[in-house]
Amino acid sequence: MITLSGKNFKKEVLNCNSGTYFLVDFYADWCQPCKQLLPILNNINKRKDVKVGKINVETNPELVATYNIQNLPTVLIFQNGNIKNQCVGLINEVKLNRKLN
Repeated sequence: MITLSGKNFKKEVLNCNSGTYFLVDFYADWCQPCKQLLPILNNINKRKDVKVGKINVETNPELVATYNIQNLPTVLIFQNGNIKNQCVGLINEVKLNRKLN
C-alpha cells in the first residue's frame, strides 16, 4: 500500500495509465470506520490489477479540497488518471470488488 501526499499523488495516481485501477483511500487516524476498512484494503491490494494508496486527510488538505472529500472514509477509484467510481463510508469487500470489476 502506497502512502500518498500532494508531492507524489500526480506521479502515482494520475500518471498511472497501465489500465490498472488505483484505489485511493481518504482516511484519518481517529476515524473508526477507516480502521475497519483497512483489512479490506489490504486484501484488495493483493490483486494484480489494483494499486492501493492512502491519503491522511489531516496532513493533505489540498487533496481533500481538490476532490471535495466531506465524509470518511472516502475511496476514489481511478483508472488512467480519471475517477471511475467512488465509495463514501464503510464498504464491505464484496461491494468494493464489484465496483472494481
